[in-house]
Amino acid sequence: MVRKGEWHDYENGKKKEYGEFVKKAREFAYAQPVPAIYYNTTSKGGKPNKNDPRALVICLLLKIWLGKPYRDMVSFLSDSTCLWPIIGLKALPGRMDLQRAMNRLTKEYLSQLNSFIVEQGYYSKKGARQSISVSYPVARLVGLIDRL
Repeated sequence: MVRKGEWHDYENGKKKEYGEFVKKAREFAYAQPVPAIYYNTTSKGGKPNKNDPRALVICLLLKIWLGKPYRDMVSFLSDSTCLWPIIGLKALPGRMDLQRAMNRLTKEYLSQLNSFIVEQGYYSKKGARQSISVSYPVARLVGLIDRL
């Protein structure tokens, strides 16, 4: 049973964990070239892009890490506006925005992202951790990219 006042500490710990995961995911995603997940690359027609494609990649990594469907992820992001500046969101993406981004990500981009993480020493192919202290969210992020 949770005593009075402990839920606040639990929620603050979860926010800190989410923030740490998003910061590492941002570091990884923004070190790579912009993924080509948008068809509208010019201003001559079509709906303008609301968010940076790398921000959507971070949202997708967070979606997989949390194990939430697209609709729940949009609800989570609408409640967690404190994460928007860290992710790089300008507007709340809809579930179809996230789904289209997931479908348009290429295996080449994901393998480049995975190679970057391995080269940086956050993860070794054998699964053994380096002497660098790796937090749980970072290790989880690397495992997610390996599964994709």
